[in-house]
This record gives sequence, structure tokens and C-alpha cells, in this order.
Amino acid sequence: VQQTDCLTDFVTIPNARQNNVLTAGDRFCGLGIDATTSNLRPFVIYSVTDANETPDIGNRGWYLTYTQNMCPV
Repeated sequence: VQQTDCLTDFVTIPNARQNNVLTAGDRFCGLGIDATTSNLRPFVIYSVTDANETPDIGNRGWYLTYTQNMCPV
């Protein structure tokens, strides 16, 4: 899920791209994120959570894999 549907628990990846196409928004939430890249330097990622986990019964937490790739000159 992206952008407006992500209100309380989400990850923000500025200048996010999927399949080399700029995404509609920079917020990601739900049960998975497709392979996402960003050419922003320095690379940053933000997470936003709240203390209310009652409606988030399927919330399993975060597990992100990060790799750094060489940028084309």
C-alpha cells in the first residue's frame, strides 16, 4: 500500500522508484514492499509508528534488506 492509505505505521523512502519508475508516493505500509530504489544522496529511510497496535492485528514488524549499488556517472 502506498501514500494516503498509510496513516499511522509506515516507512518513508524519499524519491522512491520501483521498476525504474518514480512511485506515486514515498510512504509504504502493509505486508510487503516491492523492490524499491532511491537515488537520493545520502540515502535515508524513515519509519513512523504509533503506540496503538489494536487495529493492526496483522502487524508483524519490519525486516528490510539494504544494498548499495554504484550510481551511473
